[in-house]
Amino acid sequence: MKRPALIRFALVLGIAAAMSGCGKSDSSSSAPAAINANCPIMPANAVSTKAPTVQYNGVTIGFCCEECVEKWNAWTDQQKADFVKANTPEVINKFGNPPPGETDH
Repeated sequence: MKRPALIRFALVLGIAAAMSGCGKSDSSSSAPAAINANCPIMPANAVSTKAPTVQYNGVTIGFCCEECVEKWNAWTDQQKADFVKANTPEVINKFGNPPPGETDH
């Protein structure tokens, strides 16, 4: 008689684990969202969830493919800073420039 109870218990545990995401290998839900919707290298292409992202001065940059990450790495710091500024106009970012129209006056 103990065997059916054990089977039911194991079944309940398996269902609970599946519903809670136990053993889930996809960690994309915990990754920060990219600040950009389109690739910085190929702006006509949307950021792909399959392509890697990079962290630059505390923000996440998304790309359309691996090759674009390599090209991003070849950009100067000024080019990267300009891209981040253009994609975060709603905040005063690490580069010290407030959004257009905002001043300390």
